[in-house]
Order: sequence, then C-alpha cells, then structure tokens
Amino acid sequence: MSTTERHLRWALLFAGSSREILAALYALDHELARITHAGIDHGVAHTKLNWWRLEVDRLSLGEAAHPVTRRLYAALGTRVDYSRLHERIIAAELLLIGQAPQLLTTPPRFNAFFYRLHGALLQILADALLPPTLATLEKCATRERAADVTNIGAALGKAIGWCDYLSTIASSPAATDTTLQPTRADACTEALEHLSTAETSLQAWPVGTTTSLAVLAALTRARVQHMSHGIGTPLGIFSELLTAWRAARRAARSE
Repeated sequence: MSTTERHLRWALLFAGSSREILAALYALDHELARITHAGIDHGVAHTKLNWWRLEVDRLSLGEAAHPVTRRLYAALGTRVDYSRLHERIIAAELLLIGQAPQLLTTPPRFNAFFYRLHGALLQILADALLPPTLATLEKCATRERAADVTNIGAALGKAIGWCDYLSTIASSPAATDTTLQPTRADACTEALEHLSTAETSLQAWPVGTTTSLAVLAALTRARVQHMSHGIGTPLGIFSELLTAWRAARRAARSE
C-alpha cells in the first residue's frame, strides 16, 4: 500500500484533534519517505537524514526548525517521547543502503524493521490518544488487563508491516509459498499475533477512549484475513472501513 493510500484510509478513521496529530505524524513520515525514493543521490540522502536526526533532538527540546516538526510540536507539546522518531530515521537509512528488505529473512528481523518503519510512529500516536492519567489507569487496573500503551503502538506497527508484506506477495504472481521467506502463512501468523497483542491492551481502556485505534486494528485484521487466502485484489477503501467499524463496534458491545 502506498503512503498516500494509507494516509487516506487512516484520515477517515480519526477526527478532530486526533486527526491533526495523525496528519502531523504522517507529514513527517512523508518527508522521511521522500529521502529514500528511487534515484536519489545517496550522498544527498545521507546528509538529509543526518539533518533530521538533529531536528528530532531539537524537537525534543521544543526548538524545532522544520514546518512539519513545528506542526507536530504544536499538536503534541511535551506529551510524548519524540526520541522514538530516531527509529523511523534508522528505517529510512536501512532502506537507503539496501539492507531492507533484502537482508530480512526471518520473522524477528522483519519485526524489528516493521517496528522502526511503522511502530515508533504509532507508539507516539497511542501515547497521545491514550494519556496515562491516574483516573484512566485506575479504570484499566480494575479490569485486570494489561494497559500498556507502548505495546499498542509497537504491535500495531508490526502488524501493519506484515500486512504490507502480504500485499507485496499478492502483487507478485511469480512468487510462491515455497520460494518466499517468510511464507504467506508465516506472515499471517505474525500479523495476527501482533494484532491480538494490540487488541488485548486496547480492551483494558474505558470504552470510547480507544475507538480510532480499535478501528485501525480491526481494519488491519480484515486486510490480513482477506489476503491470507492469496487474494491479490485488495478490498475497496470504503468496504475496508465499513468492515473495520463493524468489527470494532461488535468488540465494544461484547466487553
């Protein structure tokens, strides 16, 4: 799935201040993705990535220089740990020097890369949407579930990475399960395990506080299940969203 397609789907899941946080995070993601596009001069690209490393440090101090990071700080202030953005920069560097996905041959290596590519941003998003106030944490504790916000973002990011991997398989007719490493079955298993981790943590939070993230998890689950059968044609955007909303609402009613 292209960055633009993902942003369009996710923008429809979020509203109000949540959408502004998402927009700011993915404006930054877009800036980093542009650095690793095909044909770019590697010397220029490495210079830009080094600049962004310094910019993340400035952002952590509230002294951002780039319009995108200033927008992010305006949306989030001091509520989150901006140093996690360094993980996204590492993912960009791995793509630039050709170490991903060529050297990712085992699920643990894929998981580490997917965390850097998607999970770090989603950790920041989860931290912003689910601030650990004392009242909220007390409600979570009474439900006897693990309310780990970090787990939510990291697990969702890995699941989305595996979902993208499945999309790549589906769009490559020459690939077969006997030649792929990891296989389609491996990818589905990994994605669903990470989704279960995220969903378990989300269920610990009071109903209504996790709607957007729950729908994002349900949307990802629907896409994984759709592609697990080797179906190359993706669901339509509105069919995906409708399926996700229905799944999230069913889960909320069952709690």
